[in-house]
Amino acid sequence: LEFPIVFLADLQKLFNIKDRTGDCLIDSQSAIGLRIVEPNSRARLSSIAHQVIAENKHETMLSEEMRILYVAITRARERLILVGSKKISACEKIVQPASFVGLTPLPDFLLRTARSHLDWLLMALADTGQICELFNIEAGRSEDDEKLFTAVLNDQTVLNEKVQQLYEKQSV
Repeated sequence: LEFPIVFLADLQKLFNIKDRTGDCLIDSQSAIGLRIVEPNSRARLSSIAHQVIAENKHETMLSEEMRILYVAITRARERLILVGSKKISACEKIVQPASFVGLTPLPDFLLRTARSHLDWLLMALADTGQICELFNIEAGRSEDDEKLFTAVLNDQTVLNEKVQQLYEKQSV
């Protein structure tokens, strides 16, 4: 099932991690992991079972989110348009470490730090010439990717102006 043009929007939306943050976690084998309240300080401490179940739920969630992203991206036949919004400083924190990995697959420890699909995409494209140029990174800088994609950074002022132009066009 393919489409000529596919838009993937809201890529900055955070993954849902509520499944692993509760005080009582249950896994598929009916194991229960509890947070324990320390009586003197009233601090909540995760039991070993809670930590294991939370980690397993996190792994499952990341696998499912990666599958969803893969399926969405592979539906485009001619053009794929990816739209996401994030502060430049936050993007730089993602792109900097990923840009030094090179052409090898991204390591698991790096992929696990992602909080959204946009984070993964920034990591995957971090060593391309366009991304390195946008974020002033010396690594990567391959000229082979020039026609692969177009990356655009807009600050809030530019976005507000574009929205205003759209409103003006609609009122005419």
